[in-house]
Amino acid sequence: MSPSKQAIQSLLDEAVLYAKRQRYRLHPTKSIITAYKDSPPDNIELYTDPIPVSSTLEHLGIQRNLSCINPLKNCIEDRISLLRRTVRSFMNVGLHGQNGLNPIAAIKLINAYALPRMTYGLAAVNISTKEEAELARAHRNLLREIQSLPKNTAKEAIYLLSGTLPLEAELDCRRLSLAGAVARLPENNPLRVMAIRQMSLGSPNPHSWFSRTLALARSYGIDLDSNFLNPMSKTQWKREVKSKVYSQHQQQLLIEATKKSSLHFMDLHSLSQDRPIAHRIWSDCGSDPATMHKTAYRAKMLTGSYLLQETLAKSSMINKDPKCELCHNESEDMVHFITTCPILQIARDSETKQLRCIIEQLGCQVPNNRADLTRTILNGFSQPDGSHIAAVESQSGSTNPSNNNGSRGSRTNECSGGLRNHGTNACTCSGGFSNHGTNLSKLCSTLCLKLHECRQTQLRKIHSLPTN
Repeated sequence: MSPSKQAIQSLLDEAVLYAKRQRYRLHPTKSIITAYKDSPPDNIELYTDPIPVSSTLEHLGIQRNLSCINPLKNCIEDRISLLRRTVRSFMNVGLHGQNGLNPIAAIKLINAYALPRMTYGLAAVNISTKEEAELARAHRNLLREIQSLPKNTAKEAIYLLSGTLPLEAELDCRRLSLAGAVARLPENNPLRVMAIRQMSLGSPNPHSWFSRTLALARSYGIDLDSNFLNPMSKTQWKREVKSKVYSQHQQQLLIEATKKSSLHFMDLHSLSQDRPIAHRIWSDCGSDPATMHKTAYRAKMLTGSYLLQETLAKSSMINKDPKCELCHNESEDMVHFITTCPILQIARDSETKQLRCIIEQLGCQVPNNRADLTRTILNGFSQPDGSHIAAVESQSGSTNPSNNNGSRGSRTNECSGGLRNHGTNACTCSGGFSNHGTNLSKLCSTLCLKLHECRQTQLRKIHSLPTN
């Protein structure tokens, strides 16, 4: 950097001489000239060739456009585009929404390959709240598409169902991890000395990186000042940062989810309060494409994004009757759709009988209240002690593909007596009750799909639409 053309040329000449002594050559096409305020000077030469003038520059993967009011605008757009390109490169292995990988496995691929490319270097720069929201929106839309959820799904449902936190949490962890790396530098390191001076005396610019990082640490209850005086190890610091950041964001998601009327049937009490864990409907469905297709409809009903007549009446600008178009008995809400509507009883009978047979033999709780039964079918059944039925499967020692987030595992012992035999006799198959937790979840997903298909067929008949 230099304030005049002559000084810049002198610096370049010195760099050329140093490169010659060290026996390497400066790359002429990768060198550019730019100006922060004034117009850039012309005819600056490197090896007798003029250096191109540009208003954009890239350093450590961060592209800046100095001609714009917001220098990082192009960088944010490029990172969103990079996220989409990276995800598309994994479409051959099933990283897409419907009929693809289990969302748990797909999200693991995204966290391992796509997310690091998107967030690389952003922890070292100050991005505005608006830019951070754009990145978080792109990340959230990707999670929604992976789970085959419609656009009207509440953002809290997208995160809680997938067991993922908002992108803001990931960026905050990276910023605080970088601050911990600065604290572990040698005591005479200029960057560490400057950081201690900034935090002890206070920065005149409240928007500087050190000021914002210090305020960020205090918002999570992390003592960054003490860490600079007595630095923790890398492992200890990252563990503390993740624990505080994950816990605060997870609790905030749960608080906001309780205020959403569309998430009335989601069992929020069974979700972890400290760290994100994927909902059991995804962990129970395994890697079978047909089962995941059924579970996708169940997820829409669980998140309140499945459109029923009552939902259409609330969101419509004109007066729309919320009554069920099939039976005209009462308002068509989720309870009526799953447990009550007589027109859908044919689709309901076969799966309900199998569900009740297995549930009673396992000693699980079968709610008598219609609303509680709807909530149980959408979330999953519980044992008498209140724990999820899939916990029986984890104690058996067998490995299910769903327990490995979609990866292949060893086969569980299948029930030799079949599902229907449990209606009269106790389970005597070689696998015991180990595989029935997943079977219950699959039956619930099958019930949701059959109800959806039956409803669509009846609506086509009413409106005289073709069946295909």
